[in-house]
Amino acid sequence: MRIFCTILIGLTVIDINAQINNKDENDSFLYWQPNARLRFEDFKGDTTTAGMDLCRKYNIHIISEVHIDKVLDVPKKKRKRGKLLEKAYIAPVFCKYCSFSIKQDSVEILHDQMYFDMAEFCARRARMKLDTLRHLMPGYGTYWLMFSTVTEDMDNLMYNMFGSYTNQMAHKDSTYLIWRDILDKGLERTKKFATRPEECHRLLNNIPIDNEYERSEFIGPPMKSNK
Repeated sequence: MRIFCTILIGLTVIDINAQINNKDENDSFLYWQPNARLRFEDFKGDTTTAGMDLCRKYNIHIISEVHIDKVLDVPKKKRKRGKLLEKAYIAPVFCKYCSFSIKQDSVEILHDQMYFDMAEFCARRARMKLDTLRHLMPGYGTYWLMFSTVTEDMDNLMYNMFGSYTNQMAHKDSTYLIWRDILDKGLERTKKFATRPEECHRLLNNIPIDNEYERSEFIGPPMKSNK
């Protein structure tokens, strides 16, 4: 019985530690995870004059700030660079104090969840590109060279999606259902590249998970297309 109790306590401690280490939010930020849903209490920003003007202009009650955090970690010791590869962390984040609500509108919060999920789709596309690049160019340096280019494309895609959705919402009542269906199918197709709990943990705490790594002080600049 004593052995069983010891094992049970040990497993409980492990489970508690896992929950602590894999937190996806704090008082200021909520990172995307499959079960992450925006709540009215997450909108903690002040209803500033500029914000109120935006609400009146677009006849809305909620304004949210969604973006994608990213960081590249590299081995601390240069002699290990090659034996150990770079680690990329990417995760959509909802900024609580940058977002506010002047009314608890259950319809509008669905639109803000859409933006959050769009950011996740774009983050997955970026991981897919990085994964492809590493297969094409295995070895150290690929992420360092391409990280800025891939994440810049990711941000551009996200803001283009935001703009297209917002513009269509103003002209077509069925926009939400159409986009929700398309986005859900896209998220299902890309679920292999979903944001992992360790990515949220890394970005939330701003500390490398692996003691052998540090944040890369320099990253290769974005490569411009020849259009």
